[in-house]
Amino acid sequence: MMAKPNIKGPSPIDIHVGSRLRNRRRMLGMSQEKLAHAFGLTFQQVQKYEKGKNRMGASRLQQAADILGVTVPFFFEGADDGPYKGALSSDIAGAEGFHSRKLMERLCKQPGVIPLLQQARLKQRFGEFLDEQRHAVGLGDDLLHHLGW
Repeated sequence: MMAKPNIKGPSPIDIHVGSRLRNRRRMLGMSQEKLAHAFGLTFQQVQKYEKGKNRMGASRLQQAADILGVTVPFFFEGADDGPYKGALSSDIAGAEGFHSRKLMERLCKQPGVIPLLQQARLKQRFGEFLDEQRHAVGLGDDLLHHLGW
């Protein structure tokens, strides 16, 4: 009987998945502690996932995707090694668009978000209007700077 090779250390795909987990968490400004709490785990376990020292199972990957607002294939994007290369890329764009739409729907249901978005859009549109008028009548940048644009 042939012995299994003794491979020390985490696998490249576990490191890649952990790296994608860490990058997405950081992009959202989420601490390891907050992610651990959402998982119902310790932050040390999250550290192990992020370093690829512990492998995430399918249900944990799905939970991570839900918490971080992505799809499961997100964690495998860019993996260049082994049988994973290109295996998930065909449906990623559509899935990401769908998931982004769901995330925006959840965001807009939060109290106070719509008025803030409307206020930001109004400020942007007013700034664009002022910029057009400034160019039309030849005003300098001092007015826009005074208004905070």
